[in-house]
Amino acid sequence: MNLHILQSYEGQAEARELMAVNKNIISPKSSKPCIGLIQDACLGAYFLTKRDVFFRKEEACQLLTQCVHLDDYSLPLPAILKPVALWTGKQIVSRLFPKTLFYKRWRKEAVEKKKEEKDCNPFDNLVLIHQGELHSGILCKETLGTTSGSIHHMICRLSKHGGNDVASRFISDIQRMVNWYLMNRGFSIGIRDNITTPEVQSNIKNMQDTLMHKVSTIYEKMLDEEGFKETDLEPYIYGLLRKGLSITSAIADKQFDDKNAIWAMVHSGSKGNPVNIGQMTASLGQQSLEGKRISGRPLPGFPENDRNPASRGYVRNSLYDGLTTTEFFEV
Repeated sequence: MNLHILQSYEGQAEARELMAVNKNIISPKSSKPCIGLIQDACLGAYFLTKRDVFFRKEEACQLLTQCVHLDDYSLPLPAILKPVALWTGKQIVSRLFPKTLFYKRWRKEAVEKKKEEKDCNPFDNLVLIHQGELHSGILCKETLGTTSGSIHHMICRLSKHGGNDVASRFISDIQRMVNWYLMNRGFSIGIRDNITTPEVQSNIKNMQDTLMHKVSTIYEKMLDEEGFKETDLEPYIYGLLRKGLSITSAIADKQFDDKNAIWAMVHSGSKGNPVNIGQMTASLGQQSLEGKRISGRPLPGFPENDRNPASRGYVRNSLYDGLTTTEFFEV
């Protein structure tokens, strides 16, 4: 192993000033953070800052002791006094924020964005920090990731208070805290996270039947027109079938909440997106090959010039339901 040691004062100064982590939190290319929480850390922050998360004194102290850059490890007044003193996750996380921080941001999950500060969203989608205290909102990748306007992005702007250094310590401490919390809380995905209700399954089936009928109707109408070429219609059919995947995914996504492990991963920004939920629980949808539908006959079992979407790579079944032999080959 080779070790390169900077021997000149110029080289040491450049490494200290130009290569330091706290000097590179904000990317000069896009003026937004290039350092932030990802994956498990986003999921841990999501669970830790939910409204129904409470800790006893010994648990709250254990969370704070995971941090290595705090100046004050004392606990605030508990949110609940009797019969047992309990602290919320929001109170514990607030110990990491500088007292000069004011922050307000609506999460994408917000159904209704009210402009009045006195109105709190019932789904806790308004992230509101006042003088370093997290009053409402659930932290996730939108507020702790590499997105413009994230919390550590705002902390970096506190130039009078050493913003970059404070942001570096904040990222380090909150990652230690949320990773320890998630490790002790536990998290796993099971087969039950893919099970949908009969009502949802019926809605998905009806939507797919409507989509197949619409495609066949389009072909029937266009065949009557003179000079019609199927290749001219192909981009529209492809877009329609791809849109169907988004619709079925939305139907499946609305059924679940944060008690579902896959849903929690997606909506905390840890991993995946709603389309992945739809493909696991609703339908795999239209498969693409070089940005187009499968051309020709993918298998000898299909008639020549068959206009059925299934013959061009459309998969009705989900991964949970299981794929037919033909669908498995097309995927």
